[in-house]
Amino acid sequence: MNLILVPQQNPVLEFEPHSPQSEHLLRVLRLQVGGHCFVGVPQGPRGKATVEHIDAGAVTLGVVWEADAPPLFPIELIIGLPRPQSARKILNTAATLGVSHIHFFEAQKAEPSYRKSTLWSTDEWRTQLQLGAEQAFATTYPTVTHYKSLEELLPLCAAQAHRLALDVYESPIPLGSYLLDHPQKIYLAIGPERGWSAQEREWLRAQPFSFAHLGPRVQRVETAMATALGWILARGGFWG
Repeated sequence: MNLILVPQQNPVLEFEPHSPQSEHLLRVLRLQVGGHCFVGVPQGPRGKATVEHIDAGAVTLGVVWEADAPPLFPIELIIGLPRPQSARKILNTAATLGVSHIHFFEAQKAEPSYRKSTLWSTDEWRTQLQLGAEQAFATTYPTVTHYKSLEELLPLCAAQAHRLALDVYESPIPLGSYLLDHPQKIYLAIGPERGWSAQEREWLRAQPFSFAHLGPRVQRVETAMATALGWILARGGFWG
């Protein structure tokens, strides 16, 4: 991790012996008294910390906090709820890349039992988001919402936005041919592992979403997401 998230914005932070934070500071970063690292509050400010004291594995940090939290990009993901192992990768990677929202929906071709995973019934999904933010040296990460169907979700999309849907089977153009000029908000829709149903394609076209593909090879949901987000962030000028 490139930053440690902590619950509160305190000027002094104390980590107990053998805690994940102490282990990372002492065993991974190998910090000594006077050494520096970075900390942050979830969805809040970031700060530069100095190791003030080490005692039997316990670590005390003094922190100088910044004023503002790093912003997220105006990109919202619409994703057919995948199997839990894929969802973990999506949450982590989307947080690392800085999208603002992830909207999961129960797709017509998806397995209904995925929603009952402990990933969603515990706080594990939030942990994946925070791990992604820590990797990105950031404190902000996406909000996550769930919907019973794509039909329920789509009317909630903002009117003034680019709307893209990935589809390897019925897309007329590759993603690289889509004109992404001066985007203020972008929705990127990605179907479930078994693809969009005919009805879901109709709902997307009615909104309207533009369909694009990532070439002839069928990709996993998490791979397609990362590939498309990289193109959007670069082409949209979000990286400067």
